Amino acid sequence: MCIFLLKQTVFYYVNKNTPVFSAFLDASEAFDRTNHNLVFAELIKRNVPMCMVRLLLSWYRQQTMQVKWGTNYSSPFTVTNGVRQGRVLSPYLFAVYLDELSIQLGSAGWDALWEIWL
Repeated sequence: MCIFLLKQTVFYYVNKNTPVFSAFLDASEAFDRTNHNLVFAELIKRNVPMCMVRLLLSWYRQQTMQVKWGTNYSSPFTVTNGVRQGRVLSPYLFAVYLDELSIQLGSAGWDALWEIWL
């Protein structure tokens, strides 16, 4: 479906004799790289009730992980990045995280975006 939409969009603009620019974002590990501090700062900025922010902060600050290799386990370590995959709130938290980037790209204008690529 996405490829079809991309092809149709390019076809439309090419038929109108206008330039077509595209950029692709590799989000394959995006959930793993989400910065907790930025997510919670955005939630506060969006006036999410502080009791909810504190609850989420508590859940995320207390999470620890271990690496298993064969039958051996590493020492536990704290996790400072990533949203919990498969959880109901994770897509929302990730969207909050990316929203600021979307706003900045949208307000930059095409000239500024073009200069980034040169």
